[in-house]
Amino acid sequence: MLKSRLLMKLAVILAVVPISGVLANQELLYLQQDAAQWAMSSKTYNGWRYSPLNQINTGNVRNLRVAWTFALGIQDDGVEGEPLVVGNTMYIVSPWPHQVYALDLTQDGTIKWMYEPKLDEKYKAVTCCGLMERGWSYADGKLIFNTVDGQTIALDARTGKEVWKTQVGELAKQEAMTAPPLIVGNNVIVGMAGGEFGNRGWVTALDLKTGQRKWRAYSTGPNEEMLIGPRFKPFYDQDKVPNPGVSTWFGDSWQRGTATTWGYMTYDPELNLFYYGTSNGGPWNPKYRRDPNDPSPTKWSNKYVASVLARDATTGELVWAFQFTPQEMWDYDEIAENILVDLRIGGQVRKALVHVGRNGFFYVLDRTTGELLSATPYTHVNWATGYDLKTGFPLYNPDKIHKGTGVVIQDICPNLIGGKNFQPASYSPRTGLFYFTATNLCMDQEPLDVEYKPGERYVGMRNVHKPSPAGDHRSELIAWDPINQRRAFTIKEPFNNRSGTMVTAGDLVFYGTVDGWFKALNARTGEVLWQFRTGAGTFANPMTYLGPDGKQYVALLVGAKGQGNRPVDQDDVFNGLIGKYSRRGNVLFVFSLP
Repeated sequence: MLKSRLLMKLAVILAVVPISGVLANQELLYLQQDAAQWAMSSKTYNGWRYSPLNQINTGNVRNLRVAWTFALGIQDDGVEGEPLVVGNTMYIVSPWPHQVYALDLTQDGTIKWMYEPKLDEKYKAVTCCGLMERGWSYADGKLIFNTVDGQTIALDARTGKEVWKTQVGELAKQEAMTAPPLIVGNNVIVGMAGGEFGNRGWVTALDLKTGQRKWRAYSTGPNEEMLIGPRFKPFYDQDKVPNPGVSTWFGDSWQRGTATTWGYMTYDPELNLFYYGTSNGGPWNPKYRRDPNDPSPTKWSNKYVASVLARDATTGELVWAFQFTPQEMWDYDEIAENILVDLRIGGQVRKALVHVGRNGFFYVLDRTTGELLSATPYTHVNWATGYDLKTGFPLYNPDKIHKGTGVVIQDICPNLIGGKNFQPASYSPRTGLFYFTATNLCMDQEPLDVEYKPGERYVGMRNVHKPSPAGDHRSELIAWDPINQRRAFTIKEPFNNRSGTMVTAGDLVFYGTVDGWFKALNARTGEVLWQFRTGAGTFANPMTYLGPDGKQYVALLVGAKGQGNRPVDQDDVFNGLIGKYSRRGNVLFVFSLP
């Protein structure tokens, strides 16, 4: 019934979407415009994480209460995605063993069906950074998700029956998959993790109907493997070099260069381009990626680590790329979302791409060309003093560049978790502001010698985390004005929070904290209007939907990563107090007004 209702409304979508937009998935275009539903991780292709719902607003959010809960029954790891709602069904995926639940919203979340995939247990012991999922996707009557052991699986959303599954990542190389697929037309586009193992990053397109591989595009390497052809037109001269994925690397180091793709992707239907970020260079010790006699980050920039890439969503062809941190050497992954929004800059409306960098800069680029329009520090940054907008190149602080194995560099800011990690930001068209949680930490680093062995860690760096000189708070919720390039307001937090945010037409910003609070702020002033103690830390993202009863609901999965009975968090380095507030276990909370 839901499927037929969707198909009946596709004609409306085709009437309002530009002609080039027909390359997108038409069902998803409808679902994105339906405020009642939340069918993909970021709600919309542009990555706003904004809901037009406003039943819950600044005037009544203080009355928000728990409507119902659902325990996932998993304690080994935390949750980092958000529920999806299509029709009268909510879909959630647990951490390992990646149990999938369809919950009946007409019955306060009773289970309609449950699915558990067959996973490779050997992978559970060696994966880098957790056994969680960071999101899942819906399209064509299917729920599609990735698994840590490198599978992409499509289920019949009505019955939970397996439609297809494809082994995409190579287990022998520790190519994990944790991010949500991006579905465009008949392509299911997926990325991979594993940057601690000397892997070479890629994105891969699978057929939506069959799961068969259609193309793969690498982040480094020869042009034919990166899908670089005549359409590739980088904006800056330093990118206009033959075979950039090879010539900017010393020797054959590009083969182990990482630039993995484990974050959130966005898509512009008018341009038919999708955008994604890449991770750290490998190994972290840069001596293996540059000429020891000429270590210049300009010559040995190691394209395309720590970058944003724009590709044709149908063919995978690379159209442009911009490197945030050439020769990345501090583990500043730039896999976080690239939000697409039109901004008036210098009296002209620009098709912009906004990226909150792990390296501490807030970036605005032209999403059609890759031109850097602005780069402004939003936290304490000292690895660079800024950017040259004529070249798009950072102005490095020579005191923070790694000199060689065994040479300790002290007080590098931000630390390797970054000013902002993977947790997604949100954007409100009502306020014109971006909202995100950021950390406030620094580090010492010492490069180490390391030998590459397939499937084993290939890092070569010792890290010591330390407080930032910019105040004693560990993190903060920041509202950022991209036009004036400044904070609109900030909420300081005592612990290292890594929750995503969500903003609504009720002028509310929702986010969670690692010490177990779920908060709603006034999106214009930053006033805390409501908060609720969940009893578990939040690494996941809030969402909202319209229930079968016509009421607006807000939902959040809680449960931070654990080790023993203690959440793993950088705050333990300083005070060890986080264990007083949070324990293992994952729970779904759903809230509504009375």
